[in-house]
Amino acid sequence: GARVDQFAALTNGAGLGHTAMLIASFQGHYLIVKLLLKRGGNPNASAKDGATPLIAAASGGHKKIVKALLRAGADPRRQLEGGETAAIVSSDRDISQLLYEAERD
Repeated sequence: GARVDQFAALTNGAGLGHTAMLIASFQGHYLIVKLLLKRGGNPNASAKDGATPLIAAASGGHKKIVKALLRAGADPRRQLEGGETAAIVSSDRDISQLLYEAERD
């Protein structure tokens, strides 16, 4: 209940704007990402550098999380400060292909 809702809104203390969902996405914690999405977590919340949970999941190589975030409305066109999208930062060919297809939709 309330504890999960409070956790969903947490950001790190370094002032970078990394949300719990972004961190869980990068580290591959699928069940946590699903729970945060279910509790209303924003799949498009971005850190100060433009990183989103989708970019984090793609860069971490977590295809299952990438799919869950896309189903939840994550925007594959969002970019880091340098202009990189999730498809660009992913080193996994399948994930990049999935994201390029999502960008076209």
